[in-house]
Amino acid sequence: MTLIFTDEMNISIPLNMLKKLYKINEEMEEIVPYAAFYIPKSKNLLMWLNMNMLSPCLNLIDYPFVLENDVKMNSIIQDNILQQQAAMDEQIQLQIFQQLAFTPMFSMHMHPAFQHLLHLRITIERENIVGSALEQLRSVLKEDFKKPLKIQFDGEPGVDDGGPCKEFFLLIFKEILDPKFGMFTVLSKTGRIWFNAQYEDKSMFEMVGILCGLAIYNQVIVELPFPLALYKKLLNKPVFLSDMSQLEPTMASGLKDILDYDDYDLQDVFDYPFQFSSEFHTDIIDLKEGGKDIPVTYDNKQEFVDLYVKCMFNESIKEQYSAFAEGFHQVCGGPILQMFHPEELMSLVVGNEIYDWEEFESLVEYRGIYNKEHKTIKYFWEVFHHELTEEERKKFLEFLTGSDRIPVQGMAQLKVIFQSVFGSTDFLPFAQTCYNYFNLPMYKSKEKLRQKLMIALEYAHGFGRV
Repeated sequence: MTLIFTDEMNISIPLNMLKKLYKINEEMEEIVPYAAFYIPKSKNLLMWLNMNMLSPCLNLIDYPFVLENDVKMNSIIQDNILQQQAAMDEQIQLQIFQQLAFTPMFSMHMHPAFQHLLHLRITIERENIVGSALEQLRSVLKEDFKKPLKIQFDGEPGVDDGGPCKEFFLLIFKEILDPKFGMFTVLSKTGRIWFNAQYEDKSMFEMVGILCGLAIYNQVIVELPFPLALYKKLLNKPVFLSDMSQLEPTMASGLKDILDYDDYDLQDVFDYPFQFSSEFHTDIIDLKEGGKDIPVTYDNKQEFVDLYVKCMFNESIKEQYSAFAEGFHQVCGGPILQMFHPEELMSLVVGNEIYDWEEFESLVEYRGIYNKEHKTIKYFWEVFHHELTEEERKKFLEFLTGSDRIPVQGMAQLKVIFQSVFGSTDFLPFAQTCYNYFNLPMYKSKEKLRQKLMIALEYAHGFGRV
């Protein structure tokens, strides 16, 4: 598609038309994929606006649907940097004021602890990851969430250069999302998770929302198997019957069957009352007053389905979701977030599934005696590209990085290091997930390398795998 613009009046006409079409498409449950509205290479559009000094005349935040996801991602990264810088600047100004007010000029200097004011620093106890994290997060001022997050594991040396922060998110979400913890229910047929309406500590849901926001702010991909409906709700977008299929596909199919049934004996065939029940909600809820005594009929079937969907995504988990959303928006609220489509926001959290394995190979850095010409490395890539299935390659990515997805900006954002391991070749390869290190023994044959790799992928769990 070729776009030729001469002035702001010219460009606003097609953009306003696209905006109306996008709104209609959204209301019709996206019969056209949202990405069809992207202007290819929309970075060029931004450059054209800036070159022609039209940016003040045309605010593209009003037309976010034309911007490709990487452009929006760059926008939120820049917004994060600006807000983090603003939070740090405030601390610098406060420090200077305190020194000017209370310190003689001839002895004024920066206190060593001052550097700690520039980041959100949390000390984590490995034996009590959730408790130690939440205790500190509860005392953090809202503006401090904008600072870069730095994690220190109690009793462990080292500086957080990204690895401890990533490890923290992987560990804490693994624990919080475990069904044994009780906050979320894993839906048996889909593997998705949803809010447990019986969990009473609403402040915990607020903390999970804060953690999700911090993961976005600090550009850490986390494994959160929420359905797309959660991200729709966070962006105040409508949720439809079709969204139920990611939570309870059998019930979603049954409700669709009710809508599609075109005879007046519907009440006798389906025998449904105006009530809600769900795998994640043990109580039966009347969808309207006296619902248990109101049958679903041909005339009221649409009302029943609408109320059922509303109850599932809103009324049945209202307090739990509201607390989660409040925490999330403390960190990630604002107009920049509203630029995103729900699927784009979801990809910010969990990454995407656009794989380029040739690019992945080209990005690997080698350490020790390894280089791209080393025989063991050649064996590895022959196995990886030609003998592993696509699912097995994704499993290796999860083994290496902690997630089988990649950042929104693409594989180029992954920093992967292969390093040699001396000693017996009977050892399995292992990964240091928090740093994306792959430790590979110097196997003498491709067959042995493949055998050891497959064992490692099959049985390895956790960090520092061996």
